[in-house]
Amino acid sequence: MSRKIKVRCNGPERHINEIDLERLFQTTFVVRGDNPATRLPNLDDVEFPLYEDCRYCAGQVIITREIAEQAR
Repeated sequence: MSRKIKVRCNGPERHINEIDLERLFQTTFVVRGDNPATRLPNLDDVEFPLYEDCRYCAGQVIITREIAEQAR
């Protein structure tokens, strides 16, 4: 089950975007054979803030360490 949070963008209308944390933190590996098990990384290994484009305008959704910690 994916972990989704709702965060406002920094655009003029402050749209609420639903962000999938597992997709955002997922690392893409290109290997031959079995895929490694997917899990959320340790928050200490992630560089914050993370930026995601707003789905409704040209603004950005900014995910800080505090937002990610609350979602865990």
